[in-house]
Amino acid sequence: VGHRGVVLHTDDGGETWQTQRSSNGEDRPLFAVHFFNPQEGVAVGLWSTVLRTDDGGKTWQAQTTGLPKSSGRADLNLFQLFDDAQGRLYATAERGTVLRSRDRGRSWEALPTGHAGSLWAGLALPSGRLVVAGLRGALLRSDDDGRSWQAAGPGNRDSLTGIAASTDGSSLLAVGADGAVLRSDDAGTSFVLQRRPDRQQLLAIGRCSSAPGAWTLLGNSGPVPDASR
Repeated sequence: VGHRGVVLHTDDGGETWQTQRSSNGEDRPLFAVHFFNPQEGVAVGLWSTVLRTDDGGKTWQAQTTGLPKSSGRADLNLFQLFDDAQGRLYATAERGTVLRSRDRGRSWEALPTGHAGSLWAGLALPSGRLVVAGLRGALLRSDDDGRSWQAAGPGNRDSLTGIAASTDGSSLLAVGADGAVLRSDDAGTSFVLQRRPDRQQLLAIGRCSSAPGAWTLLGNSGPVPDASR
């Protein structure tokens, strides 16, 4: 997903791509997409844009979040999507807000975290713990279903753009600006900063399926070695 509301689709493992959706009349970028199964998916983006599909992305329907509006449009940009073991969907957003949907993107509720800046990444651990990351080094966790949040980071000010966890949720890695790599070995209770010597900007992270315990890191120019191992 991306600029002008474009949705690209592949059915050959990424070798070729086809455009499923594009909006030429208004450039409302889509920042994230999540599929529950091959047919049901949700995409989110600028100005609280939420789209749903029930046919594998062939058609998309706009949804409303119910958030307050200003100047005729919704205020919050929605940056990333993740779900939990109960199938609830979360969207990280501006102003320290996390949105949650219990009906696969049809309706939403706001979970204020107390952080003033944008939240760009998040995940739900097998234990039910929620962890989100974002602007100015924000790393927050919730153990009560999003009702309250506690700081988990070491206090660095590097903005964090990606976070991932091991399969059992015991180890977490968050990455971001100025080569920041933050590791947690206690399921997100606390993190330790391990800055890369090359200070490379890191944009995203995921588990490496072919090498247990390893991570796939992405920077401005593509994949970069995991220097934290």
